[in-house]
Amino acid sequence: MKAIILAAGIGSRLGDMTRTIPKPMIEIRGEPILKRTIAWLKNSGVTDIFMNLHHAPHIITDFFGDGSAFGVSISYSREEELLGTAGGVKKILQENDSAAKEPILVLYGDNLYPKSYILEKFLAFHKAQEVPVSIGLCHHDGDVSHKGVVMLKDSHIVEFIEKPSYKPDSNLINIALYLLYPSIANMIPEGYSDFGKDLFPKMLREGISLGGYIFSEPVGVIDTPELYEIERTRQ
Repeated sequence: MKAIILAAGIGSRLGDMTRTIPKPMIEIRGEPILKRTIAWLKNSGVTDIFMNLHHAPHIITDFFGDGSAFGVSISYSREEELLGTAGGVKKILQENDSAAKEPILVLYGDNLYPKSYILEKFLAFHKAQEVPVSIGLCHHDGDVSHKGVVMLKDSHIVEFIEKPSYKPDSNLINIALYLLYPSIANMIPEGYSDFGKDLFPKMLREGISLGGYIFSEPVGVIDTPELYEIERTRQ
């Protein structure tokens, strides 16, 4: 299995913390988030990695190089203008083999994914569902107004609500961990496109089924200084 790490975002809500460095290079307990993510992928058997870059890209390329020092292979895709989560994936797939048959893992470079996540089980689920995309989910008991909320039936997503303005009848949220077949590049429009706001709702409207796999633990996020402080001090 190959992976795409999305690392192009600016992280403007973190203010000065990301003014000169990419958000995935913020340190948590002494090492960049991105280094932790790559180590997790390697330990899960994923060593062929693609990464999109935009803000301060040299910080990432100087640190990781071709990935060999970390036991992986990294290829970079630079975006002159931000393409969004789905748009960035489309560009990477176009630059590489979008006709490949094996699923590819997509994850966000600024998230803290628990080491307990077993990617082999997620992959087996995805292949069994016979859907173009499977989305990693978890239960969230707090405020979901800044999350992507999912309605699930028989392991298939029947509704996807990005940042709902009301209290939905579900606490299942998108954890930004996807398995998709490279042919999905044909479904993503040219230019800027976001998975949660644009692509997933569009696919559901068109009757295209999406899988939903529930993980037992939440993902750590550092979207604001307050959330960063929580993760920084977590044991």
